[in-house]
Amino acid sequence: MISPMNCPACGRALTPVDVSGLTIEVCQGGCAGIWVDRAELRALERPATKAGEALIAMAGKPAVTVNMTERRSCPRCPDSVLMRHFYSPRRAIAVDECATCGGTWLDGGELEQIRAEYESGGDRRQAVNLLVEEILAGDRMTLMRKQLGEELPYDSSRSRIVSSLLVAVYLVAAYGLGGGAAVLKVVRWAAIPWACV
Repeated sequence: MISPMNCPACGRALTPVDVSGLTIEVCQGGCAGIWVDRAELRALERPATKAGEALIAMAGKPAVTVNMTERRSCPRCPDSVLMRHFYSPRRAIAVDECATCGGTWLDGGELEQIRAEYESGGDRRQAVNLLVEEILAGDRMTLMRKQLGEELPYDSSRSRIVSSLLVAVYLVAAYGLGGGAAVLKVVRWAAIPWACV
């Protein structure tokens, strides 16, 4: 027989409840947190599942305020500290998971947030694909920077020098052929392309 567990957030005794064949521990009358054993959360996360709705109703609203930034110990493995991580690719909800037993602690309201995050499995897959692409794009940019070093892909200083010499030749030729008025026309004509180099 498993001994009763205490809430890792507010210390109250967790109440075991049966939801669709799963025994889940809920902090009823306390912080409304929920403890799920390894992989049980997957059965509750989708908005279409009635079990998740029933569990949210059983947990109720938090009656106790807890410090959300405080590290927590596992209610099943008291010597293990729960590790906080983002639950999904959107990185909107952080959950606490035990590295020893694989159980997950959800603070009051987090199951509701998880269920509202994605409409369907397709939405979740799309978010995963975007996250993977974001990571791969960052890796590609890092590799490109490493290959190029700190240099630009081309040396622009040579282009500027050649362009400046060419403009100077045009100005001298314009002055020789038409005087100051011709020089002004050449300056107006060459100013924008010269500035872009």
